[in-house]
Amino acid sequence: MKEQPFEVAGTSTLGTTRTPGPVGDIASRHGHASSGMAIGRDGDFRAAALVRLGFRYLDQGMGEEALLCFRRIAEREPNNPDVYNNLGYAHERLDRLSAALQFYRKALELDPANIEALINIAHIRDLEGNYHEALASYEAALAVAPEHVDVHFCLGVLYDRYDMFDEAIRHYEQVLTRAPQHVKALFNLSRLFVQAGNSAPALDLLRRLLALEPKHANAWNLLGALYDERGEIETARQTWKRCLDIDPFHIEANLNLARSGDYLGHKTGREGKQEIIDRLEFVLSLDPGNPQARQLLERVARSD
Repeated sequence: MKEQPFEVAGTSTLGTTRTPGPVGDIASRHGHASSGMAIGRDGDFRAAALVRLGFRYLDQGMGEEALLCFRRIAEREPNNPDVYNNLGYAHERLDRLSAALQFYRKALELDPANIEALINIAHIRDLEGNYHEALASYEAALAVAPEHVDVHFCLGVLYDRYDMFDEAIRHYEQVLTRAPQHVKALFNLSRLFVQAGNSAPALDLLRRLLALEPKHANAWNLLGALYDERGEIETARQTWKRCLDIDPFHIEANLNLARSGDYLGHKTGREGKQEIIDRLEFVLSLDPGNPQARQLLERVARSD
């Protein structure tokens, strides 16, 4: 599903450290529409080619063209649930959630144990704010496939977003038991441990993540938050700078550096006031409505 980081504020020795929230409602949203391998079971390679073309159109933002491809396949294989998952996914990408839900239900009607359809229905319900129906659909998927990594990940994200952290942790850990290199589960679980002040497992998870993806900017920002929580402010600042080496426009890392620079400036005079102001103005140029940046800028500007 769509990548939607939900930013969560965590407390620290310096005040508020901005850390990203759960990433990615689904580990790979693309994977929950058919990849095309199940299409054309009768050996019709043209159908599989149409699936690939449809996804290429979706990647290029050409949703209507993708729908034409998937409709042509539906004419050939009207009883194939994968066809309707793809049609639903194309409508979802066009923000037509009601139509998407109808096609996902059609896929489930054809195959009541279709994991992709159950996950997709749960995602639509979650987008609608219907937690209970989303949970019911994910649990139905889990009943069909108790070992399914993506179902556990989706449940982890759902619980995470509703602040049910014990349940979220349990499902993220289930993911990592089955897929130890699942980057998004590593990140989400480490973030929950950072927020809980449980630094030892968080540090282990972040090291594992960064060994897999050394340029994961959000992980470097979160690692900085971890050091910040432990009172290792200089190490935290160096870690946030590492994040900005990867992504100079990372709002949370810029804000964390400005905030910690203001703290150190008052304590030791090592950070120039203008440098802090410049960084905060840069954050506001990226995110004009950022309340933390605006409040800190006003305070720093008033200070002696």
